[in-house]
Amino acid sequence: MRLALHGGFAEKGRTSLGIETDGYHLLLDAGVKTSARGGADYWPALRTEELRALDAIVITHAHEDHVAALGWCIEHGFDGRIFMTRETAREVDDCLAGYAEASHSARVQAAHIETLPLGADALRVAASRQVNQNGACGNAMPGREFVVFAQEAVLEVKKVVWPTRKETVQTTAAVFAFVVVMALFLWISDKTLEWVLYDLLLGWKKT
Repeated sequence: MRLALHGGFAEKGRTSLGIETDGYHLLLDAGVKTSARGGADYWPALRTEELRALDAIVITHAHEDHVAALGWCIEHGFDGRIFMTRETAREVDDCLAGYAEASHSARVQAAHIETLPLGADALRVAASRQVNQNGACGNAMPGREFVVFAQEAVLEVKKVVWPTRKETVQTTAAVFAFVVVMALFLWISDKTLEWVLYDLLLGWKKT
């Protein structure tokens, strides 16, 4: 894993942390530095080729120093996925109205925002694009997505708690017992209804 500090460290504002792991490029937050409004330092320290290389941006919360540069990132080359919680998404427009340019706000409003749930294991990442030497985004390496998927599948299988032989026998016996009980219940119900309908109500005695 590699970390890149694009803002918010040794300064107040424009929080932006780049994370690269296994070929996946993620940006955590895209904020502005309110004290530098009108200057280049107002935005995250990200070049166009770095924005194009990003696979996703994750916004932690709707404060200007964490989200107000999201539209700027889109306008300057970012075209990946955007993640934030539902609560954050509800507050983004109000934050952008005070700290982002109108064109930037429009780009965020037009973007597809993917909702992140609260709790553990909310997001898993896997490499989906590679960056060639000139910084443009190309297609994924052949078979790489499958390999990553297979690795994650193996990890998930290892988490499964398999039943013991005794538990398997007991569960199977319980299922068979339930089937037998239900069969008897349905047979008794059927015969009871038949007797009530034909013998008592209609008087059709069987000969």
